[in-house]
Amino acid sequence: MLDVEEIRSILPHRYPFLLVDRILELVPGKRAVGLKNVTINEEFFQGHFPGHAVTPGVLLLEAMAQVGGVMLLSMSGNEGKLAYFGGMDKVRFRKPVLPGDTFITEINLVKTRGAIGCVTGVGRVGGQVVVEGEFTFALVERSNNRAVEAPLEVPAGRKLLDVEEIRSIVPHRYPFLLVDRILDLEQGKRAVGLKNVTINEEFFEGHFPGHAVMPGVLVLEAMAQVGLVMLLGEGDNKGKLAYFGGMDKVRFRKPILPGDTLVTVIDVIKTRGSIGRVRGVGRVNGHVAVEGEFTFALVDRNTRRSVEAPDEVHAEPERALVAG
Repeated sequence: MLDVEEIRSILPHRYPFLLVDRILELVPGKRAVGLKNVTINEEFFQGHFPGHAVTPGVLLLEAMAQVGGVMLLSMSGNEGKLAYFGGMDKVRFRKPVLPGDTFITEINLVKTRGAIGCVTGVGRVGGQVVVEGEFTFALVERSNNRAVEAPLEVPAGRKLLDVEEIRSIVPHRYPFLLVDRILDLEQGKRAVGLKNVTINEEFFEGHFPGHAVMPGVLVLEAMAQVGLVMLLGEGDNKGKLAYFGGMDKVRFRKPILPGDTLVTVIDVIKTRGSIGRVRGVGRVNGHVAVEGEFTFALVDRNTRRSVEAPDEVHAEPERALVAG
């Protein structure tokens, strides 16, 4: 078993982005089991969601990934490296995780090849599966220089919705509102959103000290929020909450750094009732940085939180549903 100080000696993550409290079991390069206690005092509950506290699904994925990071970075030759997300597949969110829950993650290695590692992860609360998926990581030396490009200017006048109009549609608040502008919007079909990335954002304190990279899971959250503006702006959907149902074909192409502008294009694949599926592509300077498909469930705020997308949504993407 590893305590939090031993975890900190392996992982580069620091407050507010260290999301593992203990490692309960560890076989380097094969398997790890980790624990995260969830408490209302965590900052993300200020913005996700006021009056309806739910652990952000992307942070559950990050907590799971950090357990995998302990396993991979404990392997001989990997000490001191950084782990970047390469991709995610077959991610399924089964139940929300709430304040007071203890989140247990089990990670098993599928394969490694060179600097690339693939794992499966299952997260449980009270013995019940709440989230599962497959994750790919790339291990890199901390000294690797990351190419930084001069930003392209957003054309003047391209602002359909400003941040106050966005806040009137989505329930997210600081520190979990990750869209600055909506540049294009066709309700129920397509949206384009912008997120400016700056070193003053709190997550850079812990991800990573001396090597600032926007967490991949927060890039996914920023993309998802663009989809929410599109979906929650429609008549019967106004005022609802959106839960992740799943993610597929997520691929991280390049890191996003302070000074970058992330532009996300979201297109609906299909919707049915309160469930739906969208495809998102995030670009920096016109280059694809991340892409993937997301499944959501829209629920009334007074609905108690046991939400699960039907299996057919995940099993047959062409019949999938959409939400944000």
